[in-house]
Amino acid sequence: MGLNDLCLEHVLQYLELEDQIHFARSCLCFRGVYQLATARLHKTMHLTQFKGMTVWDMRDFFKLSGCHVQHLVGSTNTTRSQRLWKRNISDGSLLALRSLRSLKTLTLDGNPLHGDTLPKLPTTIESLSLNECKELRGVCLTKTFKALPQLKELSIKNTFTIGSEFFQTIIKDNSCALLETLRITATGGGNYELVAQLPSLKHLFVSTGTYDYSPLRKELFEQLVKHKAEQLERLEITGSAVLTTEMLVHISKLVGLHTLCLNPICLDRVLGKFSSLVKLEQLTLGQSNSVSDSALLKLFNSCRKLNILEVDRELNLEKLLPGIVAQVRKEMANKELLRKLPIQLRTYFVSSSIW
Repeated sequence: MGLNDLCLEHVLQYLELEDQIHFARSCLCFRGVYQLATARLHKTMHLTQFKGMTVWDMRDFFKLSGCHVQHLVGSTNTTRSQRLWKRNISDGSLLALRSLRSLKTLTLDGNPLHGDTLPKLPTTIESLSLNECKELRGVCLTKTFKALPQLKELSIKNTFTIGSEFFQTIIKDNSCALLETLRITATGGGNYELVAQLPSLKHLFVSTGTYDYSPLRKELFEQLVKHKAEQLERLEITGSAVLTTEMLVHISKLVGLHTLCLNPICLDRVLGKFSSLVKLEQLTLGQSNSVSDSALLKLFNSCRKLNILEVDRELNLEKLLPGIVAQVRKEMANKELLRKLPIQLRTYFVSSSIW
């Protein structure tokens, strides 16, 4: 064949993964071209790319390219996982990932995993997502966290089998020492307020789902104030659970917050207490029909770094915009502008940018 290596590499990148492996098997020349290209082509892999491949094809892929894979994702449900692996992704299937020595991100949402083989995953993993894995065993998860010392981001929403001692064990063992980002679902049971004691926690996402009762407990916010008032940078509370006045007052004491997303909130006088959040840059309010435009403007004037304001209702821009423009002009004239421009107003109906 008269094509040089560069031309062959261009041909290779247009082939499906299965055909790329067949290409590499063809001869030593093609194998060399594949090995030069794989570091660039296969940093991020999705499980859909393995559709139709034989076990032998997958074995060769991991043998040739496993050391270059950094991100492996595959959010699946029952039917989709059958298309990916001819069956649901099981604990035994995860053993094939052990050779991925550069793997940093792994998403396994919605699979029927018990977690027995999770502790055998590559120790290089920094981000792990196990949302909707409802058969997970808490004891397997705690062992996994011990085995993943580089873990910085964890998502375990809607894994209802996690017992009440789960978070207590994590804190006691200090097994998530580097964890900065955590996504969980608040339930009626469990002592999830202990997440506030994770030493490196900076971003906390709490989903409450749809319940006839509120699974949120004031203890979570008390613990956050006690342990993370200055360290926590992002807090998101989503779902139908109503935040009480007491909870909102505690949130107003988390002075390190840069981003705050709440749903729902209903009291103007409590919103005013958020003026203490001097580092706040983005505020998102869901179900905010009872929050007045004047309260929003007052908060904007008080939070000198706030530059993104998002609500899920129509704003009275004729009233709100002039007030925001006047405040920004005043700060610019006094050379006191701390906000990033442009100022962004986001609503369910329209989004506007100022400057």
